[in-house]
Amino acid sequence: MADAYQGRRIGSRLITAALARARGEGCRTLTATLFADNVAMRRLIGHAGCPIVADTIDAGVEEVTVALAA
Repeated sequence: MADAYQGRRIGSRLITAALARARGEGCRTLTATLFADNVAMRRLIGHAGCPIVADTIDAGVEEVTVALAA
């Protein structure tokens, strides 16, 4: 059963805020750690507007690193 809060763009807003905060702190990259089968979260990260520079999966855990600075 789907979570009642899915589809309300909460995840998109949280990712946007995290990226803005990281940029504001001077970070050049940000790494998200998620379960490898979490397709919805992977899609959110992929559509966040930052290029993916690394993507690894080990033991069912995925780490996706995005570039924050051009």
